[in-house]
Amino acid sequence: MFAISPRKPRARPAPVVVAGSWFALVLLTLTLLVSYIDRFVLAILVQPIEADLHLSDTQMGIISGIAFAGAYGIFVLPTARWADKRSRRNLVVAALTVWSAMTAFCGLTQSFLQLLLARVGVGAGEAGGIPTSHSMIADLFPLERRNIAMAIFSSGATVGLLIGFAIGGWLDQKVGWRVTFVVVALPGLLLAAVIRFALRDPPKGRFSVPAFETPLDPRSVLMTLWNNRGFRHLAVAYAVGVLLLYGQTQWMPTFFERSFGAQPAQLGAMIALTQGLGTFAGTILGGLISDRLAHSNPLWPMRIAVVSGILVVAPRVALYLVSTADQGYAISGITGFIGGLGAAPLLAIVVTIVPSQIRATASAVLLLMTAIIGMGGGPFLIGWLSDLLKPAFHAEALRYSLLGVTVVTSVWVVIHYISILRYLADHLHAARAKSEQDAADPAGIGEFNTAG
Repeated sequence: MFAISPRKPRARPAPVVVAGSWFALVLLTLTLLVSYIDRFVLAILVQPIEADLHLSDTQMGIISGIAFAGAYGIFVLPTARWADKRSRRNLVVAALTVWSAMTAFCGLTQSFLQLLLARVGVGAGEAGGIPTSHSMIADLFPLERRNIAMAIFSSGATVGLLIGFAIGGWLDQKVGWRVTFVVVALPGLLLAAVIRFALRDPPKGRFSVPAFETPLDPRSVLMTLWNNRGFRHLAVAYAVGVLLLYGQTQWMPTFFERSFGAQPAQLGAMIALTQGLGTFAGTILGGLISDRLAHSNPLWPMRIAVVSGILVVAPRVALYLVSTADQGYAISGITGFIGGLGAAPLLAIVVTIVPSQIRATASAVLLLMTAIIGMGGGPFLIGWLSDLLKPAFHAEALRYSLLGVTVVTSVWVVIHYISILRYLADHLHAARAKSEQDAADPAGIGEFNTAG
């Protein structure tokens, strides 16, 4: 569906990806990995923190969601504008240092307010990480390699989550939740020093896509993004998808503890081995397939995202209908694999459909939407619904809270994925038609190979 009519592309030399680009990608992926450890280790520590500080599910939802997301949302646009204009490497170093230090401070807190403020610091620091990395990757890799580059980068989130759950549960049993925060913060501080001296910022706009490059008035950056129909649908899809993702990630360990009696160390390792490895495998495979199929038709990556979004609905729902922890672990692995197939194409689209000079800002706007609606709303909404349903369902209230949110958000996201695919088809048709009429541009629409 949404096919582009065949047209024989003019032969052109493939852009060269140098070894330094892959090294830079490794460092940026490690940065994302560290951020997800620091962001989600809190999820495996909910029970001991609530017991120690006498907190409710709603309060933990505020700490893990609203506090983090509020700070993230406030700082993500200013830091992205800095990244679009100045040194992206220095911004990554500063951001990594701040959020790692504030993660360590989480272990020193003695009250709800102190822990909330520490999470605000983590959110403020992490606001400078992902948009800046997206912008750098777009200048490190051409379109033909961008899906796999984004797949490798996004795998850092999966591996970080895996490590955060596995190591967090084990450390909690050995040394307690306070020392756990301090231990997981140390690698970030070391990585910041490595990046400062080993990473070089690539030239900006190096691999732009002519079909999506438009004259830009710096005063109308947000209007440019708003007028982009595909970007609007992408923003909503991201926000709703992250609401589900963050909500599930924050509360899934607690769900396994309450509904199945699983122990933190065991369930952390099992979720890491099933959902973590499943998501990692799906993400890498999705990136490889997308890059290969994009040579025949640039719509294929988004088609993969649509199919992934549709197929993952059933196992997501089934996860909260099982009766044993082993069944839950198996289904979470299937869910991670299918959902991971569409991750890389979506990340690649973010930095492809907007002008190169505002890539970090576009990524930041998406993250602002996800911060307000997803990061803050997901953990809080599920925690609030769990407290609301406790009189009726008691220990199973969290199960039905997760189930309800999963059904609504999964369907909602698929609707926007289909709209994004329609936008890409319409836009590429229009861009090709315009290029055919432009005698000054006989090569067509640049990097896009529109055959097939």
